[in-house]
Amino acid sequence: NAQNAMLKFLEEPPPDVLILPVVHRPSRLLATVRSRCRLLRLAPLDRPAFDEAVRGIAPGMDPDRRDRLFAISGGSPGAAFELDRLGGDALKEAVDSLLDGLPAIDRPALDRIAAAVTESRESARFEAFGRILAVSLAGRLRAGGADAAWLEAARETDRMDQIRPEIGVMERLCRDSIPFVDLLLDKAVPAEAKQRILGELFEGKLQDISLNFLLLLASRRRERFLPEILDACRAILDEWDGIVNAEVTSAVALSGEQESNLKSRLEAHTGKRVRMKTSVDPDLIGGFIACVGDQVFDSSLATQLQQLRQKLVSK
Repeated sequence: NAQNAMLKFLEEPPPDVLILPVVHRPSRLLATVRSRCRLLRLAPLDRPAFDEAVRGIAPGMDPDRRDRLFAISGGSPGAAFELDRLGGDALKEAVDSLLDGLPAIDRPALDRIAAAVTESRESARFEAFGRILAVSLAGRLRAGGADAAWLEAARETDRMDQIRPEIGVMERLCRDSIPFVDLLLDKAVPAEAKQRILGELFEGKLQDISLNFLLLLASRRRERFLPEILDACRAILDEWDGIVNAEVTSAVALSGEQESNLKSRLEAHTGKRVRMKTSVDPDLIGGFIACVGDQVFDSSLATQLQQLRQKLVSK
């Protein structure tokens, strides 16, 4: 009901008004609401801006405590003070210790963390754990970003032409070869043995820079994440090449001319090249819904009928 009320306000806004809906989970918004909004992500503050904000709130805070708050919050001053109130320092230390031990799981340590975040009925403790876990995982991903390093090295040495085909080779193996996937997932095989097998398997099929990337993953025991890493690599390449993905759902199959016209319109709107995937959903009755990144363009007849029904009910 609240979203329907907001939809009516968005459809008939007062003149000279800028509407800024603040949401934590845009994916839960109705498609009809998302299609009328532009997404503005609020990134965490960098360190200088974070320090300035904290000094404005707590001028007398010592630098060491400010360092700890930045570490547990990931750059959000409001979250920093809330996490500090909930014992975020100790929780961050426990989470980091647990992650440092992966792939082995310290069950007693895990049980202690579970007890700490559930010992009271205050849901904020569990939310604090989720935020700290996300900050710790993000830090590890940034520190171990072998995917970006591989692509950067290939770009700097003018070897990018072969990268996309090589990603395709590895993706097909991950999708179609059960023995290959079993090798990636088998923790009992030593890293040295996996490096030797991968070297033999891809010798002559991948350029040296790509094979070294695979061997590096195996040495870090990260080879089991290869499918997700390849997805991330494709996303990085798309960003570099100015490509966005569009998913278009229509009530009936689009003709070749309709697809071409729609793709041209989306490219004109985004200023980027569009890679379009189409599907059919008869429940739309007519029209289509196009999802481009975080934007949704909804011209379906089902949505228009819903809007008309809402207007008639509200009168």
